Formats: sequence, structure tokens, C-alpha cells
Amino acid sequence: MAFDVRNPKPSERLILALDVGDVNAARAIIAELDGTVSFFKLGFQLLFAGGFELLRELRSQDKQVFIGIKLLDTDNRYKSAVASLIAYHPTFVTPHAYPQAMLAPGQGGGNART
Repeated sequence: MAFDVRNPKPSERLILALDVGDVNAARAIIAELDGTVSFFKLGFQLLFAGGFELLRELRSQDKQVFIGIKLLDTDNRYKSAVASLIAYHPTFVTPHAYPQAMLAPGQGGGNART
């Protein structure tokens, strides 16, 4: 289900940061809060500890996911990185670049909105 930024469901009003370095620990937190929280932030530590599979799982369960990895690179590399992340269907991705680079993913007819 698409996220409505203007009218989020109660369980989507809080973004819970899964700032743990273990996917099983993250799954335990998610299970404990099931029905209460449905929007999660995944950062570098968790993503690089197997979190991309967790990201797929969350999206397949209609959970919202914020990828908080603060990408920064040249326009083309930034655009390519965001295009790769879009395949995971995140709700948000954190930009961390100069304005021209941040706009690059939304240009060229891709699925990214800036």
C-alpha cells in the first residue's frame, strides 16, 4: 500500500530506527511492535549486516521503510545508487548531497520522486 504523507495511518506516524547491527535483533523488535509500528528506518549498520533481505521482507508485508544511509556522490553515481535502491521499493531514502545531485534521481523518467 502506498504511503500517504498527508494522511498517514496511526501506525505510520512514528518511524522506528532499527539501529541494531543484527537482523535477528531487528526482527525481534519488529515482531514485538507488530500492529503498533509499521514504519521503520534501516541505516548503514543494519543494511550491511544483512538488512537488504529484511528490507524486502518489510516491504512484502506492506511496512514502510526509510533507508537512512545519507548517500553522497557525483550526480551520475548518486542517480545510479538511488536507482538501485528503488528496486527495494523504499518509502524514503536520505539524500545527502548538493541540490543538483539530489534532483538527479527524479530526472529521466525513473520511479524516484525528489
